[in-house]
Amino acid sequence: MRALSFTTVALGSSFLLACASTHDIQKDGINPLGGGYIESKLAAGIHHISVKTNVAPWVNLAGVRSSWRGRAEALCGPAEYREVDVKEDSYEHAPAFLLLVPYIVTTREGYAVCKDINLSDDEAMALIGRRKNK
Repeated sequence: MRALSFTTVALGSSFLLACASTHDIQKDGINPLGGGYIESKLAAGIHHISVKTNVAPWVNLAGVRSSWRGRAEALCGPAEYREVDVKEDSYEHAPAFLLLVPYIVTTREGYAVCKDINLSDDEAMALIGRRKNK
């Protein structure tokens, strides 16, 4: 029974930690669970968004995408933006041998270009200061 309780708590904790975080790192500081977001307005209708999930024993692309898109919708309106120069990655937050399972943080970073400013991707990338990848 004791082993079952430990397993249940461990699995439940893993699922909670793995969630995409809604923690505003700029406003609230570093999140002890690892996750959160940082955003900045580069120009009218162009926002840089960087999101990372809380630590998890797996790569959480669905969570980081959901959180990133939630921030984009908050800035531009629902489905009223384009994703430009977006990169996704993950890294091990703590060595797995210390915890028996890896603590992985999944990241997503890029630009939300609000549709109401009527810029092409090339024009948006020029304002961002980068060339669009062909």
